Amino acid sequence: MRPTLSILPLVSLTFARAASACTLCESDTAQQVRAGLFDGNFLSNVALTLLPFPLLLAIVAGTYYGFPTLPGRRDRKAGE
Repeated sequence: MRPTLSILPLVSLTFARAASACTLCESDTAQQVRAGLFDGNFLSNVALTLLPFPLLLAIVAGTYYGFPTLPGRRDRKAGE
């Protein structure tokens, strides 16, 4: 193992202590924000937030691979 990779976990643990000392995480405002985010509408909010990604992926895939044509229709070439 390279020396820099063996030091990485030690450095990560050093800064983890500073992150756990955050006073904002235990404040009343933080608890209200958490309660508002993780309420009964959490799953619907996540679904609505992620909804555009499959739609954009379908548009990109259709543009890249070509959109399907309807049965009985021919592709028209330019100039016909």
